[in-house]
Formats: sequence, C-alpha cells, structure tokens
Amino acid sequence: MEFLQGESEWLEIMSAELKTQMEELKQEWQQLILMLNRHFPTCIVRTDSIKTPDSEGNPLLEQLEKKSL
Repeated sequence: MEFLQGESEWLEIMSAELKTQMEELKQEWQQLILMLNRHFPTCIVRTDSIKTPDSEGNPLLEQLEKKSL
C-alpha cells in the first residue's frame, strides 16, 4: 500500500512539473511567433524558393523582379 501511495505522489509531482514545462514552452512559442511576425516585414524573400500558380499575382515577387531588371 505504501508503494502505491509513493507512486501516486511521484506521479503528482511529475504531472505538476510537466504542466510547468508546458506553460514555459507555450510562452516560448508565443515569443518566437512574435519575433517572426516582427521580422517578416523586413525579411528578404528569395524568389527562387517561391512557387505560386501563374494565375495568382504576387505583388512582392513582381516588385522584386522589377528591381532586378
């Protein structure tokens, strides 16, 4: 019986630690998303890595192509 009680206490501790880690990871994730969103407007987009259907206009690509001509 003591073994099960000890096991139960250990599982409760592990659960609390995992919840804390999950909260920390969520906060880190939000910070990374915020950083990416702040960086996006100044980021240089490589035109050779973007594939869009011909029927869709892409103003950013069009601007980049005009600048390179």
